[in-house]
Amino acid sequence: MQIEIREVPAMRCLAIRNIGPFPTIGASFGKLFQYLSVNPVQHGPALGFFYGNPHETPPEELQSDAAVVLTEGAPSPDLGGEPNEGELHTITTDASRYAVWTFVGSYSGLSNAWNDFMKAFELGGYVSTPGKCFEMYMN
Repeated sequence: MQIEIREVPAMRCLAIRNIGPFPTIGASFGKLFQYLSVNPVQHGPALGFFYGNPHETPPEELQSDAAVVLTEGAPSPDLGGEPNEGELHTITTDASRYAVWTFVGSYSGLSNAWNDFMKAFELGGYVSTPGKCFEMYMN
């Protein structure tokens, strides 16, 4: 596995919170895309943000966000505060350096891909910042 370190620009995202095992984020993506079908907002790729370590946190307590990158000038709600499950909110990431790896395959292979990525990440001596973990879906 070839990990690449890239500078990633800041991103402003529209998201819906998911609470539960990470694979259940699909339902939140469904809600997000349903919202976008009724409230067209210009956006870029979809992202999945993941908080917590599934090896340390009980599955029912894991949190994730199903999101899309908002294009420059696209309006977004300013809801403030920590979102509850199923609530629409915004996420703004800082420009930063990220370890990047591209997985090509079906969504059913993501769990194994993450395990492979994390092993390579640790073997490479990289150090992560909590809360800065996401997947970008190219299609």
